[in-house]
Amino acid sequence: MSTSEEKTMKRNMLHRLVAMAAAGTMLMSVAACGSSSDDNAATSNSSDTSLISVNNSEPQNGLIPSDTNEMGGGKVIRYLFEGLVSFDAKGKQHLEVAESITPNEDATKYTIKLKKGWKFTNGEAVTSHSFADTWSFAANVKNAQKTSSRFSTIKGYDELQDPNVDPNAKLSGLSTPDDYTLIVELNKPDSVFPTKL
Repeated sequence: MSTSEEKTMKRNMLHRLVAMAAAGTMLMSVAACGSSSDDNAATSNSSDTSLISVNNSEPQNGLIPSDTNEMGGGKVIRYLFEGLVSFDAKGKQHLEVAESITPNEDATKYTIKLKKGWKFTNGEAVTSHSFADTWSFAANVKNAQKTSSRFSTIKGYDELQDPNVDPNAKLSGLSTPDDYTLIVELNKPDSVFPTKL
């Protein structure tokens, strides 16, 4: 790893830590706002305006990535969660959780290898199943996620739009041959799919 890449990685980690600290502060302030009905009268005139913001933008909804379609929430989510890829200030794509993204000859199938060692905050390992399950949840109409159409190029998306679909139905175009391999089959060729990630 070059010195430049190491500096970028450290800077990105610092930004994420600051955002997580801000989110933690926000959650503590929200928890502290809970009170009994007797306390409500005493605090109704409070001028507490604890907010979380990134680049002067505030989230308008909960911080669920697949249910966030506005800039304020998107900016916060980018600092809270790491994706398969990221982009630097010059627009160059960098692999983050992904170790490699390899298309087949006609760009209708992508094999995504994941780096080992990534964990959720509860200590659970981030695996190919994490992505397959999350993307299927987001695409399934029963879950009413605002950004579900982002998964419309993956096989099985149209079936998940049936109002009678099983709420646990999965995208048929996703497979996980092992914990660190995610295979994505698309409805049609898409050479820019890695950029969409």
